[in-house]
Amino acid sequence: MSSCTNSSPSIDLRLIEWMTARGWRLLPIQPRTKRPLSDHAVHDASSDLTVIAEWLRRWPSMNIAVACGAPGPQVLDIDSLDQVPPAVLRAARSAPRVRSSRTGHAYFAGTEQGTVVLDYGELRGRGSYALVPPSIHPTGRRYEWTSMPRGPLPPVPGALLRAGRGAGHGDHTPPPRPIIAGEGRHLYLKDFAVRLLRGGITDSGTIEAHLRCEFERSCEPVPAPASGAFRALAEWAASSEIAERERALHQLAQEQTALGERWWVKV
Repeated sequence: MSSCTNSSPSIDLRLIEWMTARGWRLLPIQPRTKRPLSDHAVHDASSDLTVIAEWLRRWPSMNIAVACGAPGPQVLDIDSLDQVPPAVLRAARSAPRVRSSRTGHAYFAGTEQGTVVLDYGELRGRGSYALVPPSIHPTGRRYEWTSMPRGPLPPVPGALLRAGRGAGHGDHTPPPRPIIAGEGRHLYLKDFAVRLLRGGITDSGTIEAHLRCEFERSCEPVPAPASGAFRALAEWAASSEIAERERALHQLAQEQTALGERWWVKV
């Protein structure tokens, strides 16, 4: 059966209960997008079944995502399968897996590590999130479990961490919190802006608001940031190639939904 569809996702409540029982935090996503429905994106993620039930009543066609990093999973997002090192591929094949729009996701035990960028994808960690089945990608392809989680997740393989680099800016990995002032604080917020883009948030005003919230939550407030620093960083992010790609995918999804046609994307 094809995994491309225009129908609304049918949320598996048993899997929701399984995830939340392990402390995994979920968040509501706009239908057929990666854009959060809540005001503060991953910071609004919840493991409270009452809250999640209210989301489902309010937005019955919503996609759903899991907040990455402990107590949730570390999610390996593979874009280019032929570039994955054999050791990492073996570990991924032994982990719970999801078929996504391009290749797939593998779930490992969550850590405090932030997102790590790889030559063939990324390992999503704290501050990021990943769509879970049966969410529908902007291309129309449905996320599907090929191997469902049934017990403790396997640990992140060491080879995976050694191969990575901090998201969005060369070899930097987000430092421990609270983030000190100076270059470390700037790089952390730049990394956070990139993760917002990859989550489908591309409006500069919204990015700026999230940056201010994250600064207050995670960064050392002294010295105060320069006037206009959040706005400048948000405008940089909103004009990046990542933002343009996400906007194009969102526009394509809207056009296909408006046409009301069943369609397929070659992967």
